Amino acid sequence: MIQAHWRRALKMGGALLAVGLAAFFIFAFTSSTRPFARDEITSLVDRLNEGAAIDTPHRRLIDSDRRIANAVLLGTVESGRVLSSAESKAYRLLYQETLRENQRYLALFDGELTVRQDHGIGERNNVDGTGIEGAHDHHDASARANFAKLLSSLRAIETADGVLGTLTRIRQARSAYKNLTDIVLHLGTAPHTKSVAYQKPDRPWPDQGLGARFESMLEAFKAAQFADVNSAAYVAAVHRALDGYDEIVAETQARVGRRLGPVEQRLAGRWLSLQSLSPTPSADLRPRFPRRHEARIGRTR
Repeated sequence: MIQAHWRRALKMGGALLAVGLAAFFIFAFTSSTRPFARDEITSLVDRLNEGAAIDTPHRRLIDSDRRIANAVLLGTVESGRVLSSAESKAYRLLYQETLRENQRYLALFDGELTVRQDHGIGERNNVDGTGIEGAHDHHDASARANFAKLLSSLRAIETADGVLGTLTRIRQARSAYKNLTDIVLHLGTAPHTKSVAYQKPDRPWPDQGLGARFESMLEAFKAAQFADVNSAAYVAAVHRALDGYDEIVAETQARVGRRLGPVEQRLAGRWLSLQSLSPTPSADLRPRFPRRHEARIGRTR
């Protein structure tokens, strides 16, 4: 009786596995592997940033009672209206608490999420105090950990040879795209959190060119942290940061594409594909402030 039960369970498990594998291969070999063009990257990055900064924290993570109690403040941010210094401080404290309460949940999706305790206590922060007390996801460190893994994956892809080279390139391409996405998921939230000023890394990045782009992007996100939310200075800093992230996406696509063959590309997927366990970018919501391409058009008129 027991043996028959296990045989049925094994058959069912095998059937489900076979269906899952078939579905994966159908998806992989029918999905596009074309690299995204620069204007597509800009649109996708804007939507990823909007999802990380607003959609997830405001609608999925925040406690419902707290959202109701702070509906006016949250609605002001979402509408794109400029917050006063006092409102920006109150919003960042609310946002920080929301992320703190969801820290363990968020860590399930990113192994590089880096929790720091009482960071920079002697330094001026952006809410009229000093430091970041308590245990918190330190976005600078988390994004740098993701970037370090991205560089490691690119090196592995570019040096992989031999019989196992194909498996290495597929696996590391997925890892590169996963960590690439996680960078902006961390830093998209950063302008809305309590923090201290930008600090240079302890040592130079091994890839100096890509490392310089990353640090310029991080520094721009940090500048946005010290501007009133949705102010002109805030928008300019966020746009500058996202422009830098666009460049990192384009460079990563190019370097992965140069090393992977057609079948490898299909099995690895492209940036934001299901294969790299990347989230779907938020729907093209009404922006809090002009999208970057819209802002550029405005400047050229």
